[in-house]
Amino acid sequence: MEKTFEIQGMKCMGCVSAVKKAVEGLSGVTTVEVDLDSGRATVSGDFDPAQVAQAITDAGYPAKAAD
Repeated sequence: MEKTFEIQGMKCMGCVSAVKKAVEGLSGVTTVEVDLDSGRATVSGDFDPAQVAQAITDAGYPAKAAD
């Protein structure tokens, strides 16, 4: 599965790193690509999208799965 997430509040590469770190540790996630300019992350693997959105939000960046 590949899913895109909309992320608010990322302003620098440190933010990108924080989001990547929060998602990479989740069960079933195989790859994470975070784009600062678009404010989106694309996550691949066999994971729970709600868990990914919550992990990003818990890292300080409100997130939701994109439609």
